[in-house]
Amino acid sequence: MVSCIPSVSVCIFRLDDKRSVRERLMTAAECFKTLGGSEMASSGMETVECNMDTVTLEVGAELSKVESEFQDVDKWQINRTERGKPYFPNQPELHFSISHSGDYWACAMADQPVGLDLQEHVRRKDETPESSADRYCRMAKRFFHPWEAEYVRQQDSYRRFFQIWSARESYVKYTGQGIDNHFGEFCVLPGRIDLQEARVQKAGVRQAEERQAGVQNVSDDKAVTSWYALDTWFQEMKFAGDYTLCVCTQNVASMDVREISL
Repeated sequence: MVSCIPSVSVCIFRLDDKRSVRERLMTAAECFKTLGGSEMASSGMETVECNMDTVTLEVGAELSKVESEFQDVDKWQINRTERGKPYFPNQPELHFSISHSGDYWACAMADQPVGLDLQEHVRRKDETPESSADRYCRMAKRFFHPWEAEYVRQQDSYRRFFQIWSARESYVKYTGQGIDNHFGEFCVLPGRIDLQEARVQKAGVRQAEERQAGVQNVSDDKAVTSWYALDTWFQEMKFAGDYTLCVCTQNVASMDVREISL
């Protein structure tokens, strides 16, 4: 039986992997297509490099006919809304969100509006864990909703700060509003419930029958914290030990997170 739960594909690339943004988007769209995502993700696919091998992206027989009729249309053209949210004008069924932090660049693909944020956990040089936690508590009080600031202050402040910050950024990317003067007015917590009480589950991902060269599914065996707030679903997980990744969607979705290497 085919699951009716929509999928979100997140592909993570190192910033120094030499791929262009276009090539990264095409690779992310192909990964999304393997999950049963939008057929639009396969339109205009070309050949991309992965792990010193050539991964040929499958193109249907009808594609040549379509390309001949729409050869002047760039499937991967990116436009932006007035507030800066990127979208594909020639692939409206395919939604995406981009984030980069530290050594990584990430892209989420979905059949529904999506917001993605990746945050590296950063301490200042020679900063102690205690002084770092105090500094992030002050930042939370300044930039977060009061309930969120209190949540960060209660315990594990260093980790919680990045958990909330990543969720907030994923939300404003989902809505397209961006970071503005109203950034501190909304709350991403599920009511006043501690996120420790939120639903924690194994990432709901479909195991690939064969792993492509250079592709590692990092959401396998990873705990995903999921919660509902602001009429949206947030799904957060740790990546590479010192990064927090959060995806925001309207409906709960199965997350497939892959690290794409050279």
